[in-house]
Amino acid sequence: MEKEDSEQEKWEILKRARAAAERAVTLKTQLDLKEKYIQKLQNELAEAKDQLALGRKLKEDSQTSSTSIRSPSDELPPYKESPPQSAKSSTQFIVTSTPTKPSDSMENMVHLSVFQSNEDLSEVTGAGHSPDGKKKRRKSFGSISKVFSRGKNRRSIIEDHKTEDGDSGQTSPTSKSSSSLNIALLCQENYQDKLQLAETCRTIHMSKWKASHVLSWLELTMSMPMYGRMCAENIKSGKVLLGLSDSEMESALGINNTMHRRKLRLAIDEQRDPNLCKYPKAADIDHTWIAHRWIHDLGLSNYSAIFEAQLIDGRMLNVLSKKDLEKHLNMHRKFHQCSLLHGIELLRRVGFDKEVLSERRSQCETNDCDPLVWSNQRVVKWVQDIDLQEYCDNLKSSGVHGAVLVLEPSFNVEAMAAALGIPPSKSYIRRHLTTEMEVLIKPARSALEAASSGSKRKGPAVSLGRSFERSYLSPGEDEHKKKPTFRGSLGRALGRKMKHELSLDLSGDRPRDGIVSGTRRPRSFEIDSTPV
Repeated sequence: MEKEDSEQEKWEILKRARAAAERAVTLKTQLDLKEKYIQKLQNELAEAKDQLALGRKLKEDSQTSSTSIRSPSDELPPYKESPPQSAKSSTQFIVTSTPTKPSDSMENMVHLSVFQSNEDLSEVTGAGHSPDGKKKRRKSFGSISKVFSRGKNRRSIIEDHKTEDGDSGQTSPTSKSSSSLNIALLCQENYQDKLQLAETCRTIHMSKWKASHVLSWLELTMSMPMYGRMCAENIKSGKVLLGLSDSEMESALGINNTMHRRKLRLAIDEQRDPNLCKYPKAADIDHTWIAHRWIHDLGLSNYSAIFEAQLIDGRMLNVLSKKDLEKHLNMHRKFHQCSLLHGIELLRRVGFDKEVLSERRSQCETNDCDPLVWSNQRVVKWVQDIDLQEYCDNLKSSGVHGAVLVLEPSFNVEAMAAALGIPPSKSYIRRHLTTEMEVLIKPARSALEAASSGSKRKGPAVSLGRSFERSYLSPGEDEHKKKPTFRGSLGRALGRKMKHELSLDLSGDRPRDGIVSGTRRPRSFEIDSTPV
């Protein structure tokens, strides 16, 4: 009994240490993400403050300039005689010449009024002549401010220049800025319009997209509104988007994240030739479903935040490798990598169709059948049904799901007992677990092998390749075991060889021909041992 109690206590300590290590990794990842988010918000707040200060300054300057122009105009007497006019001129300008500061010279241009014909000008001045030579009735005003008040409904100089440039076939800088403002970024007011544009992109090839289509597709379909501003400035058509390289994505769109660039690259390649896509349903799986639903079904909820930050969607899942999991998703435990890759293999077997997967899971929710599609929660429920409730908590968030049970060849009864935390001394409980697992897993694996042989489909390319206990070590235990490098192993081998030969030389047991156990003595030792 004391031995069993000590082993049980040992298992409890290991379990608590493993849980503490997982919590530490999770908290560190969440802390890093929150710090990045806070830094981003601080930068946005600083930019907003600068823009607000600039807007107030411009508003104050415009108010001071308007008061400086209008105040002296009320004191001027009305016109008595009209200035001489030319019959050939078609457009005349009236400019106020009130004394203002040099800094207000640009603001005064706003108060210029344009009149389109001699008749408009003569109506104001009262002394113009009509084309048939008859004099018109003279009309005077009390002040120049009334003249400007009559010109409110007339076109401004800026609009006149825009129409002239449009007639000549050229676009002025003002028209370019106004056209870029029409491509608005995503907000609550234009969400429905952008949603319609994103739906339209499904039926139109990318080469025929306009700038508004590209922006809506990037913001809504790809869930990348953070790159919308640079996209609106630089990407003006779908043809430009099709021709972007990875380096151009970084410069034109500001995408520094490797996984974000790969996600956009995969989507562009699929739009270039949709017939080459092996899993078309993968485009319907967004990163929200993966981070908040699929990753929890695998029992890997600790990685939900990093998957959401990296915007992992269905296309990205299909191309993920173990190197990507370690480098970009902070997944260093080998069993967690194996669990995730087996989950991806299950999605491939159902064609990345969420509806098919959900339907198969609903059919086996109450029956112990089709364990291939079981989620981590369903495996926990099965453990409870076979009267092992005291160990089922160890299986939660462990990465054990149905695809691991069926597709992983090295996952046997011993591995399941280690995952549940059943000590080796509990031989009867392990025997009971062996019986239940054989009833559940053997038929599923046999059916899978028969289907694979009939369809000539290869088995899963991912396997743990070692025992479950070895792969289930905590991250802290894996860090202490450094992998030997090729250079270090070669140096150790040569060092052992030279040490062995030196010991033979010192002991005098070395043969004269320099051959020891089929290995020739190095030339340096032959020279040193040659008698002088």
